[in-house]
Formats: sequence, C-alpha cells, structure tokens
Amino acid sequence: MARRKGKRRFETLMHAALEGSADDVRGLLADGTHPDDREEPDDPTPLMAAAARGRLDVVEVLVGAGADANAMAEDQSGELDQFPFLDDFFSSSRLSALTPLAYAALYDNEPVYSYLAPHTAPHLRREAEGLRQARTEHPELAPRPYLAPDKLKSSRQADRDELLASSAAARKWVVQCPLCQKQGYKRAMPDEIDRRGTAARVRVLFPPLALENYLCQQCRDRTAKAQQKLEADRQKPSRVKARQEAEARWAQRRAELDAAGDEPPKV
Repeated sequence: MARRKGKRRFETLMHAALEGSADDVRGLLADGTHPDDREEPDDPTPLMAAAARGRLDVVEVLVGAGADANAMAEDQSGELDQFPFLDDFFSSSRLSALTPLAYAALYDNEPVYSYLAPHTAPHLRREAEGLRQARTEHPELAPRPYLAPDKLKSSRQADRDELLASSAAARKWVVQCPLCQKQGYKRAMPDEIDRRGTAARVRVLFPPLALENYLCQQCRDRTAKAQQKLEADRQKPSRVKARQEAEARWAQRRAELDAAGDEPPKV
C-alpha cells in the first residue's frame, strides 16, 4: 500500500528557504518546484534568501538541485537599507546587482560565502568581495535577519514616525521615494522651519534626500537599467524576427479581408 504524502508545511520555496528545514526544501524540489522559483525576474531567489539567513544546509541543497549561483536581483524589500554603504556601491557601479554571494557578504555569513564563492563567476565574485570588505569596516552593524517575520519597528523609525505625526512643518520638508520607501529631508530645508527647533530634529533623524520625478537616485538608476534591459531584450534577433513574422501575418490577413470586403477586427 502506497504511503500517503503528508501535508506541505510550506507552499513556496522562498518560505521554506527562510523558515523551513533542508528536508522541507528537498520536498518542494521533489514535487517539481524550480530551484530558482520567484514571482518576478528581478526578485531575490530562494538561494539568495538562504544565503542571507546563513542557511548553509539549505544553500547546499539548492545548489545541488541546480539553483543559479550567478542569478541577479534588485531587492526592493527595504531590508538592505540597514547597510549604509550599499548606495555608494550602486552609484559608483562597483555593484551591478545582488547575487547569492553578495547576500552572504552583506550578512557576514562566512561559511555560506566560502561555499558559494567557487560557484560564482569571477566578476560577480569580485563585486561580492568588495561588499565583504565594506562589511568588515562596519563592525557596529547588527543587521536584522533577512525578511524576518513580524519585523519590529526600530526605535529610530518610531522616532521618525512620531515626529512626522506631530509636526506639520516636518511633514512639509520630509519626502519619501515611492519605490524603495526611503525617507529624507529636502536639501533646501532652512535652518529653522518652526519655533520649536524641528529642523534640527529632522536633520538628526533623516538623511538629505533629493527626488527627481518623485524617485531617489538609486531607484532612478535601477529603473533606467531595467528599461535598458527590456529594450535590449526587445532588440534580440529572435524577438525582432517574431515581431516581423507577426506583422507579416497581420498584413496578409488584412489583405485577405480587404479582398473579401470585410472589416478587419478591432485590436
């Protein structure tokens, strides 16, 4: 008599990589889940999440199942805002995208880093090594576990929220990027914005932030990069050929309809 399969503890590979065991991950893979399963092409992969959490056992299972150690992502979760040096790496093009090895470097997970390094392409390994060095220069960092459930609000964020809730003057000068949710004050903010010294509190709690077309520089760069990637993909010979063939089929169909005196269908 065949043994009935037990109910899954996790429905997605990402959730299993974060909160489950290596056996949970193996079970999902055995059921046919792709080892790089993610909702959007630029989302972090399960391997990245496991690397960030320091889950070496899960990392080994995923890599063994064919997970791409060179996969790249643009993390929009806000989890990486706690690494102050990351913006400089992106703006100076020292980091093209986030990889599993980059997550291991950021979260200082040395066993995972050592395991993934040989599986990572040399140029991506060099980028991650730069992050690794920057991380050692910030020993005071104690990052929250990546995508930890029920993440508690930091005392600093609580102070920010309290100030914005209580001061209309602060709300006038503090802006937020709608994509990454980063907050900061307008660079043109004067030394005083009310009679209570609120401007000084704003400068203590928030960094300066310049928005253009409502977006911060990092999100503008990422958006431009994504658009370039889409355009480059659109110009691939296979895509161009497919469009040309579709246009040719439509032209032929239109000619047939014109010859028959019928109206072409509305698009």
